[in-house]
Amino acid sequence: MLDFVFVLLAASAGADAMTGGPISITNSVILVATIVAWNYLLNSLGYFLPIVERLVSPSPIQVIDEGKLLRRNMRREFLTIDELHMQLREEGVERVEDVKAAFIEGDGSVSVIPFDARDTARPPSS
Repeated sequence: MLDFVFVLLAASAGADAMTGGPISITNSVILVATIVAWNYLLNSLGYFLPIVERLVSPSPIQVIDEGKLLRRNMRREFLTIDELHMQLREEGVERVEDVKAAFIEGDGSVSVIPFDARDTARPPSS
């Protein structure tokens, strides 16, 4: 997400100079270079310092636990049941009951951990 914000800022800074806006080309180049440097610095700090990584990257949020929907977490992320079912189908899972855990990742994708055939903690099928 942070990279997306930096791309938008850099594009906006470059567009002002290209369209003859209030910023000169030299100032625009300096602004874009500064934005790129900040992006590199934050990514580097996030790699070496876990506390910075936690600040700039959201943590995954669980939406399915042991075949049961966690509706509060879904509501918090504005994830509808239809959207969740679409993500499950893309992962090759037909029913929510077949999912051991599912998470909304920081980039917005849904990662799915299906029950294994050997899994004894699987809830009974209805």
